[in-house]
Amino acid sequence: MAGLVLGGGRVGGSDYMALYREWRPRTFDEVVGQAHVVRTLKNAVTAGRVAHAYLFCGPRGTGKTSVARLLARAVNCTERAGAEPCGKCTICREVMAGACMDVLEIDAASNRGIDEIRDLRDKVRYMPARARLKVYIIDEVHMLTTEAFNALLKTLEEPPAHVVFVLATTEPHRLPATILSRCQRFDFHRLAPGEVLKRLQEVRDHHGLDCDEAALFALARYADGSLRDALSLLDQCLSFCAGTVTEAAVHEVLGTAPAEALFALSDAAASGDAAALLRLIGELHGQGRDQQQLARDWLGHVRNLLLALFGANTALDGFGPAELQRLAKQAALVGKARLERWLQVLAEAESGMRWATQPRILFEVAALRLLAGGEKPQAAAGAEKAAAVAAPAAVAAPTMPIAPTGPAAPATPVATPITPEVSPAAAPPPPPELPPVPDMAAVRTSWPAVIKRASAAYRPLSGFVSDCRPVDVGPGRVVMSVSNPVFRGHLEKERSRATLERAWSEALGAPVTVTFVAGKDTAIGGRSSPGTGAPRATQAGAAGAARPPAGDPVNPAADPEEDEAASAGDASEPADASEALDALLASGDLEPPEARDDRYAPDDRDAPDDRDAPHAPDAPVAAPPATPEPARAAPRGGPAGHDEPGGRAGGDLTELQVAKLFAGRVIRPDEDISPAPATERGAAGGGAKRGRKRNG
Repeated sequence: MAGLVLGGGRVGGSDYMALYREWRPRTFDEVVGQAHVVRTLKNAVTAGRVAHAYLFCGPRGTGKTSVARLLARAVNCTERAGAEPCGKCTICREVMAGACMDVLEIDAASNRGIDEIRDLRDKVRYMPARARLKVYIIDEVHMLTTEAFNALLKTLEEPPAHVVFVLATTEPHRLPATILSRCQRFDFHRLAPGEVLKRLQEVRDHHGLDCDEAALFALARYADGSLRDALSLLDQCLSFCAGTVTEAAVHEVLGTAPAEALFALSDAAASGDAAALLRLIGELHGQGRDQQQLARDWLGHVRNLLLALFGANTALDGFGPAELQRLAKQAALVGKARLERWLQVLAEAESGMRWATQPRILFEVAALRLLAGGEKPQAAAGAEKAAAVAAPAAVAAPTMPIAPTGPAAPATPVATPITPEVSPAAAPPPPPELPPVPDMAAVRTSWPAVIKRASAAYRPLSGFVSDCRPVDVGPGRVVMSVSNPVFRGHLEKERSRATLERAWSEALGAPVTVTFVAGKDTAIGGRSSPGTGAPRATQAGAAGAARPPAGDPVNPAADPEEDEAASAGDASEPADASEALDALLASGDLEPPEARDDRYAPDDRDAPDDRDAPHAPDAPVAAPPATPEPARAAPRGGPAGHDEPGGRAGGDLTELQVAKLFAGRVIRPDEDISPAPATERGAAGGGAKRGRKRNG
């Protein structure tokens, strides 16, 4: 098939035309590899059933635009015989030259807006200038915007009778469903390597080109089903060689690895020769071969080996008999299992090299994984595991005597008991060592120091620990009894528990944990009530007055004498809350905060507003009605002058009141905490109250 010549020159008037343009099909029969499309269109043209809109989809270089031009010629040819255009009439010649005013090709990639589509919609109303039908070929139609598709929708659905639309795209999934439903869709297939090779041979024979058969095979394979790409590559190789086109020249132009290099790489990997494998990769890299393309080529070669191993020669279209035989020989040498593993390793490497900053290193590591000894076969790995499992059993098995094979001895030997050898690994592991149990006497003696350490580390604990006492010990454990459930909840918080455990560990010289259990009420500075039978550690013990019991360290109530002594009390331990506070002050272990917190001051906010009434400084302030306290009040009869908070005179502080008063703060040894007379306190409270009201 010769190129189209007009007036002694090629179409377009240039001295040279690219091969893919020169060898465009001029008739439906010359279309390569799209028989289903050609047959349908020829029947439609012959029967006069040409639709108003067609959609041609498929990969690049498969003939979409060429078939669209053939259809435009066929529907407008004035001398058509059957379905084939004549190619001689004026309309055919103008369409082939691209000079027909009624066959318009629009590039949607550069004319994708709504304004261009509106202009097209206005022009379709006009009748053709010379042809019978006006044909619009919109290439790369998927590039139109959504607004442009919406503007084209109505015109595409009901165009004038003299208009035919042909839409071409490589990405039909990007088209709206409303466009797809208004067109007849034709899917163009990717060409087989054999079909491409046949057309290349026709071009070679027609022009008398000097091309090796192996070079044409390589071009057909690397064209990837695109006839236009194959003709363009052949055109480029002809310019590169300026003579005979060889396979090496094709690989040099394409930048791909030659077949000899791929076979050599596979042989080195199959034999486990790491040095040869790395040397080949370095040589190909030095020749300018792209490492990712090399991985892609090797992956394709391994795929061909696997197909040759299964005898699927029909899938290896584009290979000659000698190449097929060589592929089968190497595939048998490598084996099915290793070929499958090679496919997986190379596929992962090729995918990772797209984003790698050092693709060569990644490819070399992947190549080393292909070596014969790079990974152990599954059967060998399973045998090693079985041997490892059976080894201990063989060591522990007793050695049985072997019966002699000769004649029996006259004397019967005495049987010797056989003692099986026990493997050292079979001996049970020693039990874990338990932490030592603290001494209960040492625990009770250390309790005042623990209070001091914990209060200094975490100041709110100074009020909560007043309700605690150590009652039991265990391996690395101290059990604390807390009677107030509110205090117990605060002590079980993570920070409070951690502070107490650290203080106990420092006091006892060993790490311990703290466990809190519910217990009976305990006065801050004294023993428990008579009948409980359990002495309590108090904050007064911070001054050194704590005395360990003489009975059972775990259950002090087991000793009746100790119980009686505890009930009777001791002169060194105060018996009520007031004496406990005096002992705390005398000890000097507590320090004051920077400023006294107002929330712990006596609460007189409920007192009536006496801001405008005269207030006698020496008049007693009426005490509000007493509210029941959750904790049991300490015995009355404290020293005179210790009034209750809130301006209530004449009574001792209860346990809960003292905890509220001193929780979260410490007192200076020289601070006077004795409450002022009721009259002074009331006057101060009234003045403070008036100040608060004036300030807001």
